Amino acid sequence: MTNKTFTYAGVSTSEDQTKIRFANDITRVKTLIRHGHDDIDLRELPSALLKGEAVAFLMSSLSTFEPEGQMAIEDANYKYNTVKVTKTKGKVKVTSAAAKAAAEQAKKDKRNARRRELRALAKAKVAADAALEAKIDPVTSGSYGPLRTNIMGCFYPA
Repeated sequence: MTNKTFTYAGVSTSEDQTKIRFANDITRVKTLIRHGHDDIDLRELPSALLKGEAVAFLMSSLSTFEPEGQMAIEDANYKYNTVKVTKTKGKVKVTSAAAKAAAEQAKKDKRNARRRELRALAKAKVAADAALEAKIDPVTSGSYGPLRTNIMGCFYPA
């Protein structure tokens, strides 16, 4: 599952097969028509939603779609919004589309945080190296420039 969001969702029929469609712009209708789709019914979503959320929104107005569209939306609801239980090596794994998307987002956030941390460390190292190169010893230099020491170890301007 991806974390991509969409602002339009609906159904269309192509080659006697009705499927759910997602889009970010209503001009997607032109593309669907060009590729031979019929019975296109894209609707604007209340906000940018993930696929599972968009399908849930369409389920709330299911009765306004044609029967083929209703079946396509129900199939998509099963695909994107059901909890799947699998058993592997004695362990039971429960997943849903939303959980997968959240896990992928958490992994991505962790990677990005590590990258930001490494960039900050690199910048700090560069700054520290630059400070070491330009470091002026406060004991051997003063407001009058470099200082010298006399026989007794006292400092005086050069």
